[in-house]
Parts: sequence; C-alpha cells; structure tokens
Amino acid sequence: MNPSTESPLLSRGMIAVISAQFLSAFGDNALLFATLALIKQQLYPDWSQPILQMAFVATYIILAPFVGQV
Repeated sequence: MNPSTESPLLSRGMIAVISAQFLSAFGDNALLFATLALIKQQLYPDWSQPILQMAFVATYIILAPFVGQV
C-alpha cells in the first residue's frame, strides 16, 4: 500500500464535504453579520445584538439532533 494513493482525507468525496461545510458556515456568518449591520443601522437598542447572536447559536444547538438524522 502506497500512502500517497491511500489518502482518504483528500478523496473527492471528502473535499466536497469540506467545501460544503465551509460554504455553509460562510453563508451563515454572512447572514449574521448582515443582520447585525441592519440592527445597528436601524438604531435598535444595544442589547438586541447579543440576543440575536444567542438566537443564532441556540437554533443550531436545538435543531442539530433533528437535522443530523435526515
């Protein structure tokens, strides 16, 4: 077995999974930052930004078990 040919971390499937994870995280963060900028522009109270961030994190924690089964 040649280690260069037996590289499961660099297979096409694994590269596709890593790319999908990166793009998903990038999109989620872009949405969060855009929403935070909108909140700041609309002059919402200062406490609304941490609440929004906690809501984003909470949805991932709460929905993770259900989405993982799909």
